[in-house]
Amino acid sequence: MVAYILTSKSKYKIANNKSNSSKDTKDLDKLADSLFISVLNDLEKQRKARRKRRKMFEEKVYQKWKKPVDLLERLIDICLYSGGKKKNGLKRKAAFNNKHAALVKLHARSLLISNEIATLVRGGYADGAHA
Repeated sequence: MVAYILTSKSKYKIANNKSNSSKDTKDLDKLADSLFISVLNDLEKQRKARRKRRKMFEEKVYQKWKKPVDLLERLIDICLYSGGKKKNGLKRKAAFNNKHAALVKLHARSLLISNEIATLVRGGYADGAHA
């Protein structure tokens, strides 16, 4: 008897009893191949259905929370714009020192976290966004 581990790219033979005939091995290979293809097809259908449900859910969340989500996104855009303007102004003045560099990095990090929060809110993960 031959046993296989099925992966997304191939199957790996993990055991082989030499008393089996080549016909048994071929039959098992066919069975493993058909099972593998069937599982992949089912998983693909499930993935598409899950994505469709997720998209519909996110649209419902956005319709319910449209105003606050839009305000949060505007706030992030304003912070991004003003931070970029300030950074460019400091670089032109040659007054850009280590203190300014640290502030720019903190501002960039806060924008990254703000965008992560907005993504969680749009996805319906308010508890995750609150954490």
